[in-house]
Amino acid sequence: IRLSYLCDEFWKTDSTQTLKDGNGRTFIYYESGFLNEFYTYKDGIKDGDFEEYTPNKNLLLLVNILKEKNTENGCISIIWED
Repeated sequence: IRLSYLCDEFWKTDSTQTLKDGNGRTFIYYESGFLNEFYTYKDGIKDGDFEEYTPNKNLLLLVNILKEKNTENGCISIIWED
């Protein structure tokens, strides 16, 4: 199974655009208003830093994604570095 997550545009609830043309970040918040997670995108694919937090405001995950493209068959391999 191959999963692909492509994202082209993203706006915060205050109408601030944080991802345009597949480049930038997405921000998801808990109902309390505290940050749940953010992801960095490049060319529509998760690439770079991302963080996830618990509802109690504790850092759950801090990871850097290094992207490698296989141009022969168009596949994208994702390497995570924590």
